[in-house]
Amino acid sequence: MGDLYRYTQAQISIGQWTEVERVFRLLDEAYTASRPHIEIENAIRVSFLEYFEFQGHETQLRQLLGPSLTVLYDDQMRYMKDLARRAAEQRAAADAEGPRR
Repeated sequence: MGDLYRYTQAQISIGQWTEVERVFRLLDEAYTASRPHIEIENAIRVSFLEYFEFQGHETQLRQLLGPSLTVLYDDQMRYMKDLARRAAEQRAAADAEGPRR
């Protein structure tokens, strides 16, 4: 999945939109065919979408993602924001308690 991610990022950087769409279609088909197996969904979420870089082409790439991958991406971003929020709250609570002895 890491190789596919790097390949896709390279294709985005040179504007090969047909190839990017082909990768997204492959992932969408793998995701759709694998349901309800969580392993494929998890691989797509964590190894491909979690740190996906739109490289300034978010509108165009979101159209190419298609509905299934868009839902997965948006859900993953909500999850990551929630993790960051909880971590910040835990740090703030720890700071408010002061140093431990």
